[in-house]
Amino acid sequence: MSIRVRDIFVYPVKGLDPHRIATAEITSGGSLRYDRMFAMKDEQGKYINGKKSERIHLLRSLFFPETLSIIFSGRDISQQTFQLTENIHFIEEFLSGFFQKKITFLRNELSGFPDDTVSPGPTVALWESIQQVCTWLPGISHEEMRRRFRPNIVLEGGVPFWEDHLLPEGETGKEFTIGDVFMKGINPSARCAVPPRHPETGDIYPLFRKIFSEKRMTSLPEWAPEHHFDHFYRFTVNTIISPHEAGKYLHTGDEAKLPINKAY
Repeated sequence: MSIRVRDIFVYPVKGLDPHRIATAEITSGGSLRYDRMFAMKDEQGKYINGKKSERIHLLRSLFFPETLSIIFSGRDISQQTFQLTENIHFIEEFLSGFFQKKITFLRNELSGFPDDTVSPGPTVALWESIQQVCTWLPGISHEEMRRRFRPNIVLEGGVPFWEDHLLPEGETGKEFTIGDVFMKGINPSARCAVPPRHPETGDIYPLFRKIFSEKRMTSLPEWAPEHHFDHFYRFTVNTIISPHEAGKYLHTGDEAKLPINKAY
């Protein structure tokens, strides 16, 4: 069985749209360059994201890494282009108007603003797993389901939930490689209020969490360490990448490998 990278995604602004890339550089903070590099916070210092603001689903973003610029657009707003390294107050004015509250726009090139600060590496899912989840929740396309769960690295070539092989039996992390990058799987990501919502409208899919959790429980593969599943609303694998891997690159087509002394 050959498990390879199908797609790589970064989310330049935390909570906003993905940007597909063919090659991703590992930062010294253990993240993919450009992933959650920018974030929005309100006056209380809380992140503006899909967990807290339904309006975020109505804001589209198109990222250009070559110029470090972004285009914002939406159903009720005119298209706006901003340079992400200059005149940040213009971005803050635009976002404050859109969200109707004062927004601070932040930048962190070292490690970004990860959803899981304990496991700040890229999240990993298998394309076949995404396809399987679509059979549980009819009417959601494969691409839409991928957008709902927002993985960074989508692998392909295995049976559904092969990525649960990346979960550790103990508490120290499970070593694996993608290409020449060493990583550790830490735990299955606990999901939030975002996946049940359509990524572009915010409309809620009825009973999404209940259906997903029941199906995940009854189909949990034998290789998934059960102690990670205090509940079954978990999908994609959280990872850690050592600072020693900084400057290496992940590529689409790279092979994912587990330790050679074990058979999977």
